[in-house]
Amino acid sequence: VVHRDLKPSNILYTDDSNNADSIRICDFGFAKQLRGENGLLLTPCYTANFVAPEVLMRQGYDAACDIWSLGVLLYTMLAGYTPFANGPNDTPEEILVRIGSGKFSLSGGNWDTVSDAAKGAMAATYSALNHKTFQPVLEPVAASSLAQRRSMKKLTSTDL
Repeated sequence: VVHRDLKPSNILYTDDSNNADSIRICDFGFAKQLRGENGLLLTPCYTANFVAPEVLMRQGYDAACDIWSLGVLLYTMLAGYTPFANGPNDTPEEILVRIGSGKFSLSGGNWDTVSDAAKGAMAATYSALNHKTFQPVLEPVAASSLAQRRSMKKLTSTDL
């Protein structure tokens, strides 16, 4: 299933515990099951600040568009604003030009308080998504399984 509209308002906690197990994705109004010979979706469904370039190009897209949106969501959580800002009347073509330029900043403003590790992860994510041979492996993973990995620790907002 491709969600097609991942953004901050569609990610919620189910309780006040701040536990990763209580995070849920909501609003599956644009969600669609991949079907067909090539497994591509054609209908452009999106929120402008979080849309993947392939959705705007109208040449077909798959679940990788959700990976892009998660990258934009991570950037927004770290910086406090979206990487490819737009105005309310921008056309898909104008948004695509900004995204296609690949210009975004990891310095100044809120980025001065973000760890080098978080900045590195953000830069690596964007680099991987722009690599022609990158094919994300998309499979469900329980949040609790991720949190239990040896190298993971619970981060507070000050750690970022």
